[in-house]
Amino acid sequence: MRLEPIRSNMAVKCDRPFRKSDGCKYCLWGASLVLAVSSFFTVSASAQNYRVDTSASTVRFTLGGSHTVVGTFKVSSGDFSLDPQSGAMKGMVTVDASSGNSDDKGRDKKMTNDQMKAQNFPSITFAPAKFSGQVKDSGDSTGQVDGTFTLLGQGHALSVPMTVHVEGDHFTATGSFMVPYVSWGMKDPSWFVMKEAKEVKVDLKLAGTVSK
Repeated sequence: MRLEPIRSNMAVKCDRPFRKSDGCKYCLWGASLVLAVSSFFTVSASAQNYRVDTSASTVRFTLGGSHTVVGTFKVSSGDFSLDPQSGAMKGMVTVDASSGNSDDKGRDKKMTNDQMKAQNFPSITFAPAKFSGQVKDSGDSTGQVDGTFTLLGQGHALSVPMTVHVEGDHFTATGSFMVPYVSWGMKDPSWFVMKEAKEVKVDLKLAGTVSK
């Protein structure tokens, strides 16, 4: 499609005589506008898109107390983007709330039904909003991801220190954080003399592909 220039017969009258300095002002204003528009499209075009490979990603939890319980949850999906200029992030990582596995069927059933309430809240999610740091085109980078962690349908602000490794179009991101699960609405699994910690440590590993 060919765009024809728009012509107008409308004349604009200005009573002030033209000065040489006006030309410079107009040039500067025009240059600033061009730079602003160019910067916008450069930032938009440089966004990095990450797709998580669920088969290569893991969520590992460790719960201390009278005895230590170690287990895993399955990552069910994950897609997010990063603007390297501003650090802004969009997207979501989703974990299957019914996939908890600590190698004890009885305990895992209670965890799924009583603690996770997976029948009503089938997913645990993390929606990243900002990355503080800079991801290198290759090798290791470190930074912090701030976002919203949703558990039992309630969102909570969460900051996660992350290490990101990029090699070609593949990435691996690892980080650890604590979840105060009792204060965030989950049932305390302690009973009688069996006392459990009120926070659980989570070790996250996300792997997948990155495109620009």
